[in-house]
Amino acid sequence: ISLGVAVEREQVRQTSESQFATFPVSTSRFDAHRTNEAVYAQVIGTIARGVTVTASGRVDDNATYGGFVTGRGSVAWQVGPSTSVRAALGNAFKTPAFDEAFSSAFTIGNPDLDPERTMSWEAAVEHRIGDRVTASATYFDQRFRNLIQYVNGDASTQFRGTFENLGAAHARGVELEARAVHLGTFDVSASFTAL
Repeated sequence: ISLGVAVEREQVRQTSESQFATFPVSTSRFDAHRTNEAVYAQVIGTIARGVTVTASGRVDDNATYGGFVTGRGSVAWQVGPSTSVRAALGNAFKTPAFDEAFSSAFTIGNPDLDPERTMSWEAAVEHRIGDRVTASATYFDQRFRNLIQYVNGDASTQFRGTFENLGAAHARGVELEARAVHLGTFDVSASFTAL
């Protein structure tokens, strides 16, 4: 069992000035900070011979964006002496960066951005050949909400872009990996991802 508390403070002070061709000089300044307080816990244990589970959770209180509850659960099963399978499910959030929320010489900040949120799961199998070679395959599926993306500007914004929440996205795929260790003085690995 692991328990923890985190207190984070982010602060930015920035002054910038630029001029492009015959456009007027553009100057921007800002000084901003925000805090994030969190408590978290994780439990790792064996529920049966060869079966290990992990469960974790975190509660965040962000001074700008409010509260968030995130977690992750996983199970790993040692099927045989050289083969194991595992599965995991979890969610997360990401607050907008300062340069996305506040204006600079090159962008127009968007203080109304919502944090990105994601839910993901994966399943994998790993097989060891002898004590030097390991091969694995992982299927993963990720769903994103409130994605923060850069949007180009036009003449009305003096060609300065901004950031917007652009709805949702879905990514899934398979990752294949092979590793060989202690081949003389080298370790060799190769991976392939179909996304």
